[in-house]
Amino acid sequence: MKCLALLRDLSNTEEKNKVIDFCKYEKLDIDIFSEKYLYLISHIYKNLLLYFLGFCKKMLNLINRNIMVFCASYDFPDPFQNAIRVLPYFGKKPERISRIKESINKKASRGQVLGKIPFGYKKTSSSLFEIDDREAEIVRNIFNLYLEYGSISKTSREISRITEKKWSYQSIKHILCNDFYVGNYRRYNVLIPNSHDAIISISIFNKISKILSVNKKREYKQNFWNRLLFCKHCESKLVTTNHKNYWISN
Repeated sequence: MKCLALLRDLSNTEEKNKVIDFCKYEKLDIDIFSEKYLYLISHIYKNLLLYFLGFCKKMLNLINRNIMVFCASYDFPDPFQNAIRVLPYFGKKPERISRIKESINKKASRGQVLGKIPFGYKKTSSSLFEIDDREAEIVRNIFNLYLEYGSISKTSREISRITEKKWSYQSIKHILCNDFYVGNYRRYNVLIPNSHDAIISISIFNKISKILSVNKKREYKQNFWNRLLFCKHCESKLVTTNHKNYWISN
């Protein structure tokens, strides 16, 4: 396979030497130097292909023709990495996305509200989590009922009767398995213990987690496949359930 080096300006010695040094580093032998760099870029950017998704499509077309592309950058030789740094994708500029990510990471490191607030809490004026007394009482009832019944299905039926609101199997299980209720904050690979007031004690949460982990009985509605399909690794049988997610917004 021949190696073609594309330059903006062949008379630019600094640019040429940079490409030569990079190719030596990558153990590539350059066969041809060309100034068709801008032509290739315009070909990739044609029409709406300024967006990252379009760039990916063009690059895949080149790869399918056995044309491998490298960028003369020691840190980001892969063209996709470079594209992420410089090209807008889905109409958003990389600089703006980087600022958004940085802002999100800062909020996560401070334990601030990001996304949907877990049931039992509300947001303070400083975007921190605060216990909602009315909802927190329901959360405590859910944990206590499960300790009493040892069954998610029975817990969901009883809490639905008490609150006069339909609680699904999945919503109850999500609450029982969520260590946010003991004060742990998890967002974007960030874990902050004791970041907010706990609704449930760690001892009760651990006790329920242990019961859930050893309880092999599945209370889903049985169907034809439940007794036929199972996991090869853990030998757990297939279980199925139907549930709905809904959000109330303005």
